[in-house]
Amino acid sequence: QGLQTTYDVQVIDHIPGDMDGNRIVDRDDVMQLLWHITFPELYPLDVPADFAFDGKLDRDDVMQLLWHVTFPELFPLN
Repeated sequence: QGLQTTYDVQVIDHIPGDMDGNRIVDRDDVMQLLWHITFPELYPLDVPADFAFDGKLDRDDVMQLLWHVTFPELFPLN
């Protein structure tokens, strides 16, 4: 009784596969993920990218994203 609490809430609106944050999932996102995997220090990611759902970021995730960009109905990301 008599206690008051304040919370800060951050809402992140993320489209699965949108690596560059432009709200469009396309081949540029595939390249962003490929660059991150090749040079993670130079190309950090702020979004989830484990599309193979194996707990690691590697070429399997790049291929899954590429398949999604090419055939989105056949290869959903979520």
